[in-house]
Amino acid sequence: GAGHGDIVVPVLINALKDIDDEVSIRAAEALSKVGAGHGDIVIPPLIEALEDEYEDEYVRGSAAKALGKVGAGHGDIVVPVLINA
Repeated sequence: GAGHGDIVVPVLINALKDIDDEVSIRAAEALSKVGAGHGDIVIPPLIEALEDEYEDEYVRGSAAKALGKVGAGHGDIVVPVLINA
């Protein structure tokens, strides 16, 4: 059956794009905890949040931290993004 991450991750990805910065920050923090086994679907929206120059700096910082946690095994994608952030 589906694990908790299978249910929660899509909701958190959607919340990452919320207009309320606090919601986005909390979503990134939660993704850093539950997203490790879901790197293929979690990493792209986190990168998008990090690279969005119009996004709140705290949202971007939370996205960077989450990328650092869920990016294990995806260093070829994550490391260059974090270096250039």
